[in-house]
Amino acid sequence: MIPLLTALIAGTAQAADITALPPAMRGDVGLAYGVKVVPDVLLEDDTVVGRRRAIDHTITYSGTIGLTDIFAFEMALPHAASSRVRFFDSYRMAYEPNQGTGTAVGTDLLTSNPEIHGTGLGGTRFSFAVTPFSEDTYASRGDTITWLMRVGYQLPDKTNIWTFDGGDRGAMDGASGMVLETAFSTTNRMSQPYMGLRYDKRMPVRMDIVDKNGDIAAKKVQIKPASTVSLTTGLEIELHKNHAFANGLGTSVSLDPYARFAWRSAAEIPSGVYLPSVLTMTKNSLVLQGETSEAWAGLGIKWRIIEYLDWKTTAEMGTPFAYKVEHPYEVSTGMGKLSWQVGTALTFRMRDPIFDPPAQ
Repeated sequence: MIPLLTALIAGTAQAADITALPPAMRGDVGLAYGVKVVPDVLLEDDTVVGRRRAIDHTITYSGTIGLTDIFAFEMALPHAASSRVRFFDSYRMAYEPNQGTGTAVGTDLLTSNPEIHGTGLGGTRFSFAVTPFSEDTYASRGDTITWLMRVGYQLPDKTNIWTFDGGDRGAMDGASGMVLETAFSTTNRMSQPYMGLRYDKRMPVRMDIVDKNGDIAAKKVQIKPASTVSLTTGLEIELHKNHAFANGLGTSVSLDPYARFAWRSAAEIPSGVYLPSVLTMTKNSLVLQGETSEAWAGLGIKWRIIEYLDWKTTAEMGTPFAYKVEHPYEVSTGMGKLSWQVGTALTFRMRDPIFDPPAQ
């Protein structure tokens, strides 16, 4: 079995997806959909005071054009088809005079299940990516790794989860942002191991907090969304490849097991978004949300249907670690709740020789 397995998954020198760029004057156009479900409990002094479930459905439209063989320009437009936070079995927040703040321990159960729901487009992301070392482009000089560097900027979006616009709530944080990313991959006889490090810096954004009735609840509030640092590592394994398929257009199937760890910074956000009940004295005022981390393990399957078309499906399971939801209240999330997300992406790869320059 070992020789057979080796023959099946041995690959040629080609960058893993995380470091791959289209050649000069070629491009990629992509459409991706993902759903993420995060259930957790709300605890105050080890007492359960509520349960919640966050469900996000996201569509991303993307495009990449290779300006040279090692330098590309990228655009992406995220669309939150639905972002929902549902609360269950939650208790009313009541004022505790001895502590000078609120408590949900020993209070009445809420008669309804509150929820926060938003939808809308996020800000367009622009980025440039370069691979100064490349197994593909610089194979003749002996490069054995591909090193990618990326810098990007995301525009702010008017609709966001903190406020209403025309009676509707958005789904994203409304802020502009910077992205810095680096990734490495290499090819050996068995697989293509890779590692990537990404920093998403979210900028402060000033806005009026408007309620669903159109009334301004707070003026010129400066919100500071959380920034994130994530580390991803994995390996791509080629299970099948047939160069002769479809009159030479070729087809292949690869497997991509990976793991991801992310750290999220503290944030300053309006009170009452991520708790089912808050005191009137804090509602819509800025509160500090604690920093947290999360760990995920995933598996991707990519089918290169033909040379010009990729279809990839991924599934992940993981858990966010506990964090304090709002600093005026002693309410934190629980540990150990299993979360999951699945996604699928279709990528059209413009690689046809029709794009080649005329022969001299």
